[in-house]
Amino acid sequence: MLLNHTLWTLPQTQQPLHALTSLTHHVTSTGGFTLAMVHRGQCSSKGEQCSDLYLKAGAYIRIMEIGAADGLTLGNYPKDTQLVVVEPVNVFREAFNRKLATVNNAEPYSSTSNRSPDAHPRIALEAWYAVPAENILDKILSKADKLEEQERTTSTRPMDGQFDAFVSCFTLCSVHDLERVLTNATELVKPGGLILMLEHVPSPGLLMHIYCVCLQPIWGFLFGGCNLNRRSERYLLTHKKLCICWEQVFCEEFYTCHGFSFMPIRCTVGFVARRLPNT
Repeated sequence: MLLNHTLWTLPQTQQPLHALTSLTHHVTSTGGFTLAMVHRGQCSSKGEQCSDLYLKAGAYIRIMEIGAADGLTLGNYPKDTQLVVVEPVNVFREAFNRKLATVNNAEPYSSTSNRSPDAHPRIALEAWYAVPAENILDKILSKADKLEEQERTTSTRPMDGQFDAFVSCFTLCSVHDLERVLTNATELVKPGGLILMLEHVPSPGLLMHIYCVCLQPIWGFLFGGCNLNRRSERYLLTHKKLCICWEQVFCEEFYTCHGFSFMPIRCTVGFVARRLPNT
């Protein structure tokens, strides 16, 4: 599942404004997959001044990550991240908390900062939902319905978008209803926000296909239902809402290994889409 020495960056002309304006995935042979560099923009690609409806100075960037497991991506999230985790396997929680504490303790605030060290940790864990990704929208709606009427009417409903980004790393291979997961993602992200995904896909070649088919029963049992032959990129490129209300910013396949290998995962796809304004 590693991408050796691969760097991919969003084109400057297609970056969202004043939100998550660039994503860089840098994978090394020792560090594995890392999610890095989510920046706020300052103006549009044409040099026009613009205002940010969601992110204010000193505010959190709100991100939902599904399949966060033991926190592999935590060390590369930007400062002031408010994170909502969806991870049905609760056994990961202890390791995740340790990684979160390590990341926050390793990021001391500058002595020139106006904020106290306790005011804004680098990553604030807002919530952990031990539910399948297919059910997260229902879970959040149910939670919102328990709020008082005044609080509920003044807050943003999930279908209007609550998150600046929705992140999935090697998770779509194991969900039971991929269409529903993508629909949830499109409804949870704000206009101008991003869907960011890195997923493995079947490698080309008849022999590799036969090998993966034969290996699938054992592989799926050992790795939480991971499906070696799922064409996640086809769902991403043909999902109705992603085709209508979203701009595809980036989609590219990468080969993770070359030559002879028993490793069944050799090809991954990076996908980034931005929700269009006023949708």
